[in-house]
Amino acid sequence: MRFNGLVGLVGLTAFSVSADVVIPSFERVSVLVCEGSDVTAAAKAQLDVAQERVATGEVAKWMPDLTVGVDVYAARGEPTSFFAIENGPVQDPAIPNVYEKGQAWLGKVDMKWGLYRDGRWLGEDGLAEYQNQSSYDVAMAQLSSAQQDAYKLVSQYYFNALTYSGQIDLLEPVIDQRRKQLDNMNTTLEAGVTTTDDLVAARAGYYNLKQKLTDAYRQREMSIRYLSLLTGQDVTLMAFEDGKANKELRSVIEKEVEIGDINTLIGAQPDISMLRAQLELEHQKLATQRGKLKPSMNLYLKLRSGDNFESAVRKDYGEVGLSFEYPLGAVPANYGESRSLQKSITAVSTELKYLEKVKALQAEAIKNGIDSARSKIEVAEMELARREQVWQSEQERVGSGLNSLEALIQAEDDRINAHLNLLGAFNAAWMNYVDAVLFTNTACGSQG
Repeated sequence: MRFNGLVGLVGLTAFSVSADVVIPSFERVSVLVCEGSDVTAAAKAQLDVAQERVATGEVAKWMPDLTVGVDVYAARGEPTSFFAIENGPVQDPAIPNVYEKGQAWLGKVDMKWGLYRDGRWLGEDGLAEYQNQSSYDVAMAQLSSAQQDAYKLVSQYYFNALTYSGQIDLLEPVIDQRRKQLDNMNTTLEAGVTTTDDLVAARAGYYNLKQKLTDAYRQREMSIRYLSLLTGQDVTLMAFEDGKANKELRSVIEKEVEIGDINTLIGAQPDISMLRAQLELEHQKLATQRGKLKPSMNLYLKLRSGDNFESAVRKDYGEVGLSFEYPLGAVPANYGESRSLQKSITAVSTELKYLEKVKALQAEAIKNGIDSARSKIEVAEMELARREQVWQSEQERVGSGLNSLEALIQAEDDRINAHLNLLGAFNAAWMNYVDAVLFTNTACGSQG
């Protein structure tokens, strides 16, 4: 898609910065915010945390459940053995008692591998791994969203700065001319050549434009400050030098944005990605819940070692085996939880489908917005040309004494307002272009 439009003039800002970074163009300032910005710092930190959890989970899913402990006994009364204490009153008469009285300890190690648990074999991703992956996907989407927010804010303040500079370049020569005209009229008024009405009209026109110029300087200064805040560095814009902004802003007519496959672009939107990650996690929760109704198979290992401190008798014991379990008593609760998860899946799916439709409409609006911006620029240019002709005509009429100075000032004000409207159209056109760049993921994504 080709984006056409003209752009405005710029001037030199009154905002003083230490020129840590010189910005030659919009592309450079956008790279700064994508590579590192306070706006995206928190999201990047969350992504690092999520990535570490995914890596840890890949190792953890192979690890057994491990318990290590020590029991300390103080025996009194009838003699017994460690295994009688541990496993009940059964006593092998062929094996002598470990101790009769005194103190003793028993060390324990229990390991259990879930060979098949919750419907998944050992090594397959379980719910914990899916939760980690979901957190990572959400963190990625949040970073993308933060980058888009920062990119759009930088774009807004950058082109605002250029627009206000265009206003400054437009107003300064006119104000200078009106000030000279006003000084001359004060002289001619005393000679009776100029009327009081003309002087009042000229003075009002001068101060009106001067206020607009003051506002333009103030707004441009604030835009530069916000740019420095968003990029984290003091910046100076080369676009304010020798009318370079006019060339850069006009370059929008050369910009092309290929929308491409709408469904692919919709799927890459941050809010869509977050919902899809949430939906996938809900599906895995349901699968895990249903898997709990299946039998589980565990490989277990038990190690025991004990000593009697007084008789110095030691006894060791080891056991390895397979266990099979079926949670018969958990069926009713599992059924209720599964129904709740199914409802949650339905709710998220409904929200996702609705948001996908909204994004499809946004894609269409972006296409139409670019075309509309081009049309508005053309209309603004035609209006400016018309106001230029009216102003020139009024100059001739006033010079011939056919009209008052007030009419000429009004014609010039109309011309200036038409030019300001054109600058506003340029600004809006650039922001439509930025929206298209963000929707097609060619802003920060294209820069790695």
